[in-house]
Amino acid sequence: MLFNIVSVMGSGMKTSKPLVFGPLLACMREVFVANQGHSHASVRGQVVEDIALGRLFKQVRVYLGTPSTCTFRMYPKGFSAVFSGFAKNIAAGAASVPIGRRVLIAAWCASLVGGVITSPWMYLASLVQVAVFAKRVGRFNPLVAALFPVHMLFFTVVVIKSFWDGVLRGGVRWSGRTIRTR
Repeated sequence: MLFNIVSVMGSGMKTSKPLVFGPLLACMREVFVANQGHSHASVRGQVVEDIALGRLFKQVRVYLGTPSTCTFRMYPKGFSAVFSGFAKNIAAGAASVPIGRRVLIAAWCASLVGGVITSPWMYLASLVQVAVFAKRVGRFNPLVAALFPVHMLFFTVVVIKSFWDGVLRGGVRWSGRTIRTR
């Protein structure tokens, strides 16, 4: 849930603007082939290929449906797939976000941690924020929002792993291969 919220914050998306990212992009095979899909120069070799493919489709005006077109479960293979997938995407995604917005997102995340530590009232204020944002980015059980401190801990570990792999090691592992990040 927190990854969804931060992704939307990073994109600068307002509710009226369409945005493509995530595990599902669907189009007619003919359209995909005609536009070179994952082989296109702007998509091939990208760490976050879903965003690059979405940008390509937007540029060539491919219809991508509406938010209610389908529902899905992200990373059905379990926890390790969730961890690896988010670690792969977070550094590349963060690099595409303007520095000012990155600072504001980091400050918001830090305020969530502070809210939990400071007092029950601050936890409640943080919970309300998380619940409102969660409702805008997906369908989450209210208990998921209430457990946002656990999400925050997981998010922090993934960000550190992503930074370690993507920035310090120069590559991330995904689906049995290493994708170079520099």
